[in-house]
Amino acid sequence: MNYTIELKNNGKIIDFDKLQVRIDYAGDFTEWDDFKNENIKIDIREHRRYNFEHDFWLNHEILDLDFTWESEEDLEYDSDYEQYKEEIAKYKKIQEEYYVFGLDFFEHTTIHFSLTARRVYLGYYEFDRTRDVWIIAVKKDIAKDEKDAMDIAEKELEMYNSRCNGWIYQYSLDEKEEYFSKDLHKKLTQYEYYDGCTGFIDFERCKEDAMDSVKCYLNSNGIEYDSLELVEN
Repeated sequence: MNYTIELKNNGKIIDFDKLQVRIDYAGDFTEWDDFKNENIKIDIREHRRYNFEHDFWLNHEILDLDFTWESEEDLEYDSDYEQYKEEIAKYKKIQEEYYVFGLDFFEHTTIHFSLTARRVYLGYYEFDRTRDVWIIAVKKDIAKDEKDAMDIAEKELEMYNSRCNGWIYQYSLDEKEEYFSKDLHKKLTQYEYYDGCTGFIDFERCKEDAMDSVKCYLNSNGIEYDSLELVEN
């Protein structure tokens, strides 16, 4: 979306076309280092439509746990019992350093991860045992308590949900430049990139940041105004 800048001073509109603003989607953020967080671990299995595991490998450390068993009672007679005990030991060690929460996944036009309301227990989950268990773990060093860790996990999921659905925004300010064309023998106008930022998971926040950048430009150029508004073209 392209915007022109409408300025008013003493109730009158100021003729200003030195800048224009563009806000659009930022594209694929899969390999952006900005999304990496060493204090948060994710365990998401394969999905029939999405390659979540590959995506999280690039941005988080996957826990690599596998609690897809029929029932705990039958495990002792199962050939995989030793592997199960290793998984329990691995999970117990994770619990010592991390707050661990289960994940629910919803898909309907868009996709959405959220913290499950069901409690995650050591070695056993209140989950449907016919599907894989997905969890998120927040390092205790960066959280005051479990509630704080839950808030951190929710913010992380909010960012990932936005990225999965393509709701990552960026803006750019383009400055008007005039030059004389020797070939056409006349003055021409073009807009060149001046400033911008990317990685916003909220459109309104992106727009607000763009307006702040416009204000900095106006102030640095000594342009006085009472109000500023971005008007969509």
